[in-house]
Amino acid sequence: MKKTNTQQVPKKSDGPWISGSIVKKALLPSFCFAVLSTVAFEETIFAEKTSSTQISSNSVQTTKYVNVTSGTLNLRKSTSMSSAIVTTLSKGMTVTVYSETKGWAKVSVNGKNGYVSSGFLSSKSPTNIPSSSTTTAKTKYVNVKSGTLNMRNGTSTSASIIVKLAKGTAVMVYSEASGWAKIKVYGKTGYVSSAFLSGTSPSKNSNTSTSASTPVKTTKKVVNFGASSTLNLRKGPSTSSTVLEKLKNGTEVAVYSESKGWAKVKFNGKEGYVSSGYLSTTKVSSTPVNEIPDKQTTINKYVNINLGSTLNMRKSASLNASILIKLARGVKVIVHSEAKGWAKIEAYGQTGYVQAHYLSEKTPPVGSDAANNNHSEPSKETTKTKYVDVIYGSSLNMRSSAAGSASIVTKLSRGTLVTILSEGNGWAKVAANGKTGYVSTQYLSLTPPFNPNTTSGTIDKVIESYDIPLSDLVQKQMAVKPQTDKSYDTYIRADGLTLTSETSGTVNGSGWNVRGGAGPAYWVVGQVKKQDTLQILGKLKGTDGYDWYQVKFNKTWVNASPEDVTYYVDPNNFQKNTDRFPAIS
Repeated sequence: MKKTNTQQVPKKSDGPWISGSIVKKALLPSFCFAVLSTVAFEETIFAEKTSSTQISSNSVQTTKYVNVTSGTLNLRKSTSMSSAIVTTLSKGMTVTVYSETKGWAKVSVNGKNGYVSSGFLSSKSPTNIPSSSTTTAKTKYVNVKSGTLNMRNGTSTSASIIVKLAKGTAVMVYSEASGWAKIKVYGKTGYVSSAFLSGTSPSKNSNTSTSASTPVKTTKKVVNFGASSTLNLRKGPSTSSTVLEKLKNGTEVAVYSESKGWAKVKFNGKEGYVSSGYLSTTKVSSTPVNEIPDKQTTINKYVNINLGSTLNMRKSASLNASILIKLARGVKVIVHSEAKGWAKIEAYGQTGYVQAHYLSEKTPPVGSDAANNNHSEPSKETTKTKYVDVIYGSSLNMRSSAAGSASIVTKLSRGTLVTILSEGNGWAKVAANGKTGYVSTQYLSLTPPFNPNTTSGTIDKVIESYDIPLSDLVQKQMAVKPQTDKSYDTYIRADGLTLTSETSGTVNGSGWNVRGGAGPAYWVVGQVKKQDTLQILGKLKGTDGYDWYQVKFNKTWVNASPEDVTYYVDPNNFQKNTDRFPAIS
């Protein structure tokens, strides 16, 4: 997937790694690894706070060009990945370079000064930049005859759709080439067919204008979203669009049009879009749409589906709800209530919802299909499911989009059953635990993974082979900050402290790293906050030429050293059949 407006970083896998207190003997001891999301690249380049004054001035100026493989390059206020972004630079842009040091270049471009990663500058202009490219953005408008315009991740009709744009939507156009326009709208960047953009808003000449001279026919509908819930009125037909208003259940709205699951409506003088599935033409009751009222009495029924099939028990009364468990033919369930074709049931200690017509009052006969069906669950209910298959004790990140840098929606434990909505480019869009997001397909399997806690036998040793060098495994494990309660000698650069006495000091600013050695090449043991007080044990010259203090870092859990991680992930250190693993401390 093509990323835009992001700092260029090496590709990192989004896979989970070792964590937890229960692990396989072949790989881990009682050494505790925290389950953390993938560490952002910008946290690992320069751990030490670096001021802009550390870049030496140089009277010699050179001209270089931005050379990124995709997206844009951030021009920052100082030599830190956490510093403010001044602007973004497109591939092929010319910059004046004043100096380069420690992986950063001090540059000037379009009257703005700042710092960029020197690894993304080249002496020659990239050859694939169109001669007509420009960084000046201009406003255009979506102009489609009907429906919506797809904004995609790339310049191809097969690229994934980011958002659907309604007619008249204003967008910022950065460039146009080969029939495609690179645009930004609703805070997202992507590509649309330039043939459906115009320099003026189509609403000015539209036959469907809402002006007083040409009234638009509307219909009255009411919000039917649940008594305790509200329905978002959005600026555009997208769940990522800005929320203009929250509409209570039963609110009456004027509906202009409905298309592809969205309705254009007006409420209290505001026009926007709502999900059309939550509008009805009749007055709603106080009972929420997706809630089934409980009855005081319960009855027993049986799953009655075709042989070899299973019935999905879902989290709520909807075919889009996540699957809690699959029920085999003949399973006895407790039915709490039935309404609108769904039954609220209890099975195997869990409560959920199934389609009521797959339940019968009598046990289905052995060796024959269900008498009341010629099929099992209907085609729209036939879904593909897989299981999360990660190292025991770890978890899999479900992200908001198909990218390792996307925000984490939730973490899925080993063995979690997920519903596959789509797959492509190494990512799967899934639904699980009531949430929808993206996971790496390499950590999904068709069969449930082995779980040591579910076996009735005694496990002496569980061994799995992983096709990865030990050094790479250590590198990936270090990236997610494995934790230990072991004590290390710790150091902080001298300019990070203000001395309050010969043996103590307070931290200047925020974001200072405490390292396992006197130099930026050593691993980060932890971080300290502004005004934290540290006890000074000594002073020495670091590998980078700066003065460093050896300090006492009073934290129970800290980031483990590469040496300790190497030892505990190397199966050769645990070949003997022992009763317990050696402690790290």
